[in-house]
Amino acid sequence: MSTSEDFMVKMLLPLIYQIITGQQNHIGELDIKSNIHPFYEISNETIKYSMDLFTIISKLENNQYAKLVTKQIRILEQNKDKLVYRQVVNDALLIASAYENLVANNILPFIELLKTFLSTRSQISLSSANEPVLQAIVENLLLLKYRIPELSLVMDSTKLKGFGRFGYSDIFILKGIGNNNISLELKYIPLVGLIKNQKKKFNTNDLENLDKIIEKEDEKILLKRSYKYWSKEHNETKKITIEEILNNGIKQLKSYMNIISKGNSNDYYSSGIFDKRIKITKSNPNKLKGFIILVIGF
Repeated sequence: MSTSEDFMVKMLLPLIYQIITGQQNHIGELDIKSNIHPFYEISNETIKYSMDLFTIISKLENNQYAKLVTKQIRILEQNKDKLVYRQVVNDALLIASAYENLVANNILPFIELLKTFLSTRSQISLSSANEPVLQAIVENLLLLKYRIPELSLVMDSTKLKGFGRFGYSDIFILKGIGNNNISLELKYIPLVGLIKNQKKKFNTNDLENLDKIIEKEDEKILLKRSYKYWSKEHNETKKITIEEILNNGIKQLKSYMNIISKGNSNDYYSSGIFDKRIKITKSNPNKLKGFIILVIGF
């Protein structure tokens, strides 16, 4: 893979925290482009010998449907009147559309999809969520075939393992279609770390109230808020502003993209991509774009 780095970071904070904290989402506004017919229009023919889902799965496992398309159409035909199947198809179309826009350098539909998913979580998650949870959610909203979580990179071959030799890009997205490969950097700020600056004792209601305040807070004021966290490296509580977290994330994303743009690393002694999930081939230069998604509470 020959890459020409084209770095771009969108500061998505104002787009995310407003919705995560409780506002309604309007998925209907997404631009869905597909040649797939609406679910209920797939077939008007009467199915003489209908089958339940378990029978269909059994036939799939035994390879009784010769082609994948035949399998898919058959499943939809057998279940066209079931609301749950219609919803699954609709959800899949939203994910596909968000992916198409993302690799075309438009992340907004994907952000809308993420907002909608996060808005369905319970308030109790405000005290238990963390960055790995956010990453798992983002991964599930991307097409399995084209997303590579924790892309392994050799950052600096002069350093030892565990001391800066390797790095891991949160999510790398291949451009199956579109013009751009995408590197995503994810940052999550728990409300617990923010409220600790105000209260020593707090409950879920306090977190919910803070969530509502942040939702309407001016961006400049929000970025100056301090966040407390436990540093394993220093074995003590540290304080940092949201703005510093954002800037550190941008710096980190830039460094990952610089390494990705070098292409393949054949061993531990040269910088580049060092991941068996990526096949590096010679090609025309591809564009590489980066986005940082910073989420405060959900």
